[in-house]
Amino acid sequence: MADSSFPLPASDEEELFHGARERTDPAARREFLDRHCAERPELRAFVEGLLAADAEAEGFLSGADGTELGPGDGVGAYRLLERLGSGGGGEVFLARRDGTDLPAAALKVLRGSRAGGAFLDGFDLERRALALMDHPAIARLIDAGVTEDGRPFLVMERVDGAPLTRYADERGLALRERLVLLRQVALAVDHAHGNGVVHRDLKPANVLVAHVDGKPVPKVIDFGVASAAALGEEGGLGRSAFVGTPQYMAPEQALAPGPDDVDGRADVFALGVLLFELVTGTTPSPAKEFAGLDLAELRRRVGQRVPIVPSQRLAELGQIERCAVDVTHLRQICERDIDAIVRRATEGDPGRRHPTAAAFARELERAERALDPVTRFQGSRLSGVDPAQLGSTMRSELLLAATAGLERAGFADDRRADLLAGLEAGLEHVNFTTVARRVSTLVVFDPASEAIDAELSAEPLVQATLLQSQGEALLKLGLFERATTPLARAVDLRREGLGLSAPETLESLKSYGVCLRSLGRLIEARPFYEACLEGWTAVAGEDDQRTIDAHNNLGVLVMNEGDWVASERHFRRAVESGRRALGADSITVVRALSNLGAVLEQLGRTEEAARAYREGLAGSRAVHGADDIHTLSLAGNHARLLSVLGDHETAVEQLTDLAARARLVLGDEHVNTLLMLVSLGRAQLDAGRAELALSTLEEALAGLEAQFGREHELVMAALSDVAGAAREMGQVERAVALGADGVARSEGLPLGHPRRGAILLSYGRALVAAGEGAQGFDVVRRACELLESAVGPDHLEVHKARGILAKLEAAGAGNKGEARS
Repeated sequence: MADSSFPLPASDEEELFHGARERTDPAARREFLDRHCAERPELRAFVEGLLAADAEAEGFLSGADGTELGPGDGVGAYRLLERLGSGGGGEVFLARRDGTDLPAAALKVLRGSRAGGAFLDGFDLERRALALMDHPAIARLIDAGVTEDGRPFLVMERVDGAPLTRYADERGLALRERLVLLRQVALAVDHAHGNGVVHRDLKPANVLVAHVDGKPVPKVIDFGVASAAALGEEGGLGRSAFVGTPQYMAPEQALAPGPDDVDGRADVFALGVLLFELVTGTTPSPAKEFAGLDLAELRRRVGQRVPIVPSQRLAELGQIERCAVDVTHLRQICERDIDAIVRRATEGDPGRRHPTAAAFARELERAERALDPVTRFQGSRLSGVDPAQLGSTMRSELLLAATAGLERAGFADDRRADLLAGLEAGLEHVNFTTVARRVSTLVVFDPASEAIDAELSAEPLVQATLLQSQGEALLKLGLFERATTPLARAVDLRREGLGLSAPETLESLKSYGVCLRSLGRLIEARPFYEACLEGWTAVAGEDDQRTIDAHNNLGVLVMNEGDWVASERHFRRAVESGRRALGADSITVVRALSNLGAVLEQLGRTEEAARAYREGLAGSRAVHGADDIHTLSLAGNHARLLSVLGDHETAVEQLTDLAARARLVLGDEHVNTLLMLVSLGRAQLDAGRAELALSTLEEALAGLEAQFGREHELVMAALSDVAGAAREMGQVERAVALGADGVARSEGLPLGHPRRGAILLSYGRALVAAGEGAQGFDVVRRACELLESAVGPDHLEVHKARGILAKLEAAGAGNKGEARS
């Protein structure tokens, strides 16, 4: 369930202090405090105490050797327009460059006698640190210089915005919107860390939210206390300096001898506190806990805080004033999605926090997704399923559990080691990727289907999105039969709700068509493929990636139907358009090259096929890596072609390695693994290793038949291969039976399909080997006619078939034996 409007109370002490401090006119300050503290005299007294202490510091920081600046004064090439505030050792003014109409900027200048020593070094650090930054969520450095009396100044992008927490509360931002803002802040902080800069004072007042093109954009400001490790500063801020704000300060920062003794994990701690505050409206430790403490006690108090998570604070607060969601629901959200992030970020030990601000940002992104129904199902239940990773985890957890159990049972070390070694040896025979692939359907997809139906029945288009994601994830796992139901429902819901030409509907038509084709239901699949090509051409144009993909997909369907010449036209169109519109390394071009190589191989143009495979394989490895499903498939095609070209040993070696990798990455039962085994078996047979080939091909046939049934084209091809291997092993009766079974099954293929001729040829050779020379000769002759009619007289397979027929004629049609070809 998505969260709704979510206004929360701000951290009162800090927000009131900064609000009053910004109002330099006494009457305006009194009116501000009267309005906000009318019923809370103790809060007003506390804030006035902070203001008094700040005023004393202001007096200390002003010295006789510096000239007080104000509106109208010139600083370098800039004219001061308005005093915006002060902090650290500097004052901030609105300023504009003299003689220009450039936008006003924020000019920060060091005050009075503090323009020297540690503060001067710190100011220079800020200048140099900001010069390294180039990030949309960091206030940009425009200029820098020194005043006439020697005080340095910086000119920065003016951020016309409110502090982070105030902005979120005043705008009534939903929780998810708050997380989005903080994630941008975290990525900006990570950018700073990448440039060797640690902010050291992250807090709402140093994160201002501005509007850029109508959208909220947080801007991190004030790197004046930053530790710029990459710049090699030594003691720039003084070894005893206490820099930062106690409520947001990491323990090691408070206890460190100097500013260079902390790293980016101190900022991660502050990000965790900001997250806590955005959710609860308070900081884990309020400002009043640190008021009036001397430096030693302040260090001790910051360093010894007791950790707390948002759900605990919410339990203390009860019903939140002005909150659009009740505390019970908010606590549930925190316990599910937020507490763990805050707990890790605010760990006392830096080594147990998120290692980087980017890692913190990634966890925020996962929490964002959990607050949205579509992304919650897609991310946590559907598209994130990785059988190889899940299988590896299952194996590791099993071994860990076994180790713990043996330790509890009190086995001696040597005996425990022997038992674990035996267990590991036994697990070597278990393919955990396959186990995980099966388990995922029970623990991921079935519960997801139930949840989609139960929670979203009133939102059909959201249902359609989730069903589409579920179906695509099942397709990726090779679970085609299971994918049909969610994909068919997605098509119906989108066609009814959006119309046939909507991009979302066309995407569903494509996925459902792919599913049907993969199951061998070619006649049913064709209308979906044709509708996709027609729809994307009309909606997006000829050179759009989706139109190019539609040509590629239709080419695969036509190739499966046996019209290899027509499929070549589609693939060449996809390759040429893809190169022109998308670039040669596009995944669309890589897939089209793979398919083009396959059809060229079927057409007997092996040299062209090899070039297409090599080009596609290089692109896929560069874009996706060696273990990607497309890379493995292309590598398998190329290795298989080596065997066709006569390099059988190299083909067997490469395919053996590829099959092992496919088992590991995809699992034993994935269709791509099984097709890799078919290619390996054929190469083994060509290399004269009939016994090994028979075993490999039998495994592939069993797997394909279990997935697709008896009538699928891939199953028929594998059956014919098994028959050929059995014949080579001398199992002629079995070869004849398998051949006859293949011929019967092939009656379901179109009359002109090349596969019919290949299956008939295998059956005829088996008959001849079994001593049925006359019948076998007649079957081989009919196979040659079918093949020539389907692919033309110049095809390599036709030449092979004619060669077999000629040898049979030379040996005598009635002979029992067959001259080997």
